Amino acid sequence: MVFDNRTMHRASDSESAGRQAPRSRCWGDRIVRQRQVVWRILLSVGLVASAAQAQGQEGIPPELLALLVEPSEPPVPRMIAGQIVDENQRPLAGVEVVVLESNENDGASQRVASATSDLIGHYQIPLGEWTQRRYPQGKVLPVDWVDGDPPLLTIVAKAPGRASFRVGVSSADAVNLGDVTDIMLPPAASLRGVVTKADGTPVSGAVVSATVGVAWPRIDDGIFRARTDAQGRYEIADLIAFSQDEPTDKGRPVAYGMVKATRSLQLPGLIVGDDNHINLTVEHPDFAVKHMRCKRVPGEVNVSLDPAAILSGRVVAASGSGVSEALVCVASVASAEPEAEGEGDVGRRYVETVRTDVDGRYLFRSLPAGDYVASARLGHYQYMAPTNLQAKAGETMIADDLVASSPCLIRVRLIDDQTGQPLAIEKNVLALFFLTTGDADRQTTSAVPVLLTGDHFELRSRAGDFSLSFSHLRGEDDTELYDPIPFQIAGRIDVDPAPPLDVSFRLRSQRMAEEARKKHQASVAQAEQHARDGQFEAAIELLDEALAASPKSMPARRLRADARSKLQQYREAIEDYTALLTDDEVLEVLGDDAQRITIRNDLAFILATAPDESLRDGARAVELALEAVQLAEQSHVLFDTVAVAYAETGDFSEAIRWMEKAIALDPQREAYQRHLQLMRAGQPVRQEEEAQDDDGAGP
Repeated sequence: MVFDNRTMHRASDSESAGRQAPRSRCWGDRIVRQRQVVWRILLSVGLVASAAQAQGQEGIPPELLALLVEPSEPPVPRMIAGQIVDENQRPLAGVEVVVLESNENDGASQRVASATSDLIGHYQIPLGEWTQRRYPQGKVLPVDWVDGDPPLLTIVAKAPGRASFRVGVSSADAVNLGDVTDIMLPPAASLRGVVTKADGTPVSGAVVSATVGVAWPRIDDGIFRARTDAQGRYEIADLIAFSQDEPTDKGRPVAYGMVKATRSLQLPGLIVGDDNHINLTVEHPDFAVKHMRCKRVPGEVNVSLDPAAILSGRVVAASGSGVSEALVCVASVASAEPEAEGEGDVGRRYVETVRTDVDGRYLFRSLPAGDYVASARLGHYQYMAPTNLQAKAGETMIADDLVASSPCLIRVRLIDDQTGQPLAIEKNVLALFFLTTGDADRQTTSAVPVLLTGDHFELRSRAGDFSLSFSHLRGEDDTELYDPIPFQIAGRIDVDPAPPLDVSFRLRSQRMAEEARKKHQASVAQAEQHARDGQFEAAIELLDEALAASPKSMPARRLRADARSKLQQYREAIEDYTALLTDDEVLEVLGDDAQRITIRNDLAFILATAPDESLRDGARAVELALEAVQLAEQSHVLFDTVAVAYAETGDFSEAIRWMEKAIALDPQREAYQRHLQLMRAGQPVRQEEEAQDDDGAGP
C-alpha cells in the first residue's frame, strides 16, 4: 500500500506492469549514474557547509537543503527507498527507517532490514537477502498469499522530537516492483494519562496504543505506543498535534504521522475519519482490553480497566483428537447501541485471534464482557463451524469443541467461449475466485487465489450451501489475460467428506472480446445508416445478429424497436421496448433521462394506437406517458402521447385537455388538430390513420 501518485499509475496500467522487468533494468543503470551525481552534490554541500562554519554559521543553510528535495527515483525491484523531509519540505538526515515483516492474523512482527537517511534525507533498504530467504524462487506471486498466511511489510520511521511514521506495504509489490515511500516527519506532540483499576489503583505494565483503524502489526514501544509505569502513567510522545475543533483544510483533523508526502499533496499526518478522533487501545494480561477515543493532542486520557472474561476451548477433528496450529478467532457481536460521544469508553467491535497448541487447546485471557462468535480454520479451506458464546467479566468460560470438517475438493476448468474447449493456459498464472460458504443465516465469502494444477484449479469448500464465481486470471506480470463471462455456480455439499466436484467457467480472450466489441459497434452503425435510408428490413437483419452476440446491447435493441415500429411490426416492437425498461443491466446503461423518456413515450404511443386490439393497453399507456412527462420539461410530443393514451381508455375529457396543451405549444401541426377532432367525436387514434399523415405525431 503506497500513497504515492506513481504507485497509482502502477496499479491501474496493466501494460506498464507488463513492461516492468526491462524498465527496471533501465532504471537500475540510471540510478547508478544518479548516485554518482548525488555524491558530487554531497561533496559540494560539504564544502558549502565548511565555508558556512568558517563564517560562524551552524550547519547547512535551509535554502540549500530545500534545493536538494527532488522527487524520489522510480521503484526498483527488491528495494524500498524514498526521502524523509520535515514539515517545511527540508530533508531530515539520520532518521532510522525499519522494515518489519508481520503476520496478518496475529499481528506479530520481526525486523527485516533497516537504513538511516543520508544528508539529503534519502534512504535505501535492500530486500535481496530477505527475499532469498523468504522466497527462494526470487519473486512473489501477484497475490502473495496462495499458500500460508499473507506476509505483510510495515515501514516505520522515528526521530527524536518528530512524529513517527508507519505504513503497510505489499510484499509482492516491494519484491516484484520495488517501493518508493516518501516520508514527512512533523514536530511531535504528546498524549498522557493514567491507567487504573475500577477502584483507582494504578495499573503498571499496561500497553497503550494510538491507532486509526487496524492496530496491527504490533510494533515496539515508542512508536504510537507506550507502557505504563508503577504509578500507572503513560505518555505517547510521537503523535501530531490536532484537535477536533480545529479541522484541517480537508475538513478533518490530522491525527498522527502515517501518510507519505507526495509532490502533489503535502499532508503531515493520517487523516482520521468523519467522526474526527483517533482510537486508544489499552491492553494488560490481567484485564479486559479497553478501547477509548481521543479527540485532541496534546491531551490527557485516563483509563479505568475492567476485569477480563476468560475463554478456553479445543479445536478437534471428527475423530476427537486435537487439531494443532488452527487459527481461532473470536469476534464480538456488534452492539445495536450507538457509540458514546466524547472522550471515553467506546463500544467497539472486538476481534482477537490465537493459535491452538499441540493438543488443540486455545485460551483468550483478556476479553471484554459481551456476546461473541468463535470460529476456527486450518489453512485456507478447512473451516470449523462457528459457535455463539457469552463472556462475562471476571469469569472463565469453557466453550464447546470446534469440530473440523473435511473440505470438499472443487475442480474448476476454464473453457474457451468460442471453441468450447479447455483454455490453453500457461503454468505460471493465478486465478482468483470468490467462494461463499455456510448456511443462509451465517455465510462467509472469501477471495481465493489458486495456482493451476494440471488442467484445472483446485478449491475446497466445507459442507453446506456454497456459491462460486470467477473474478480474473492473471499472468506473472500481473496483467489480466481473459474476460470472464458473468456466471455463478451454486449448490450444496451434504456429506462430509464429499466426493470431488467438477465445474467450469467460460472465458474469452481480451483480443477476442475487443474484436467482438468492434464488430458489434460496426453492425449497429451500419444498421443506423440503413434506418436513415429507410431500409428497415436490412437494419433489423443486422441488429438481429448483433443482439444474438450481445443480448444486453441497449443501442442495438433500441434501434431494432424503432425499426420494427416503422415496419408496423408492433408486437415485436413492444417486446423490445418492454425489455429495455425491465432489464436492470440495460437500465443502468440507459443512464440519462432522455433515453428513458423517449422509450416510455414510444412504447406508450404503440400501446394506445396499435391497430391490433390484442396489443393495446390504454391503462399501461397512460402510466408510461405520464412517467415520461414527469421526467421531462414541457413537450408537445409527450402531451400528445398522454392525450391519445387517455383516449384509448375512453377518458376523452382528459384526452382533450392534454391535446389542447400540446396544440398550445405547437399550433401548426396538422396531426394534433386531427387528433383533437377525433377525441371531440369520442373516437381514439389508430396507427393506420397516422401512417397516412407524413407529419403524424408519436414515435
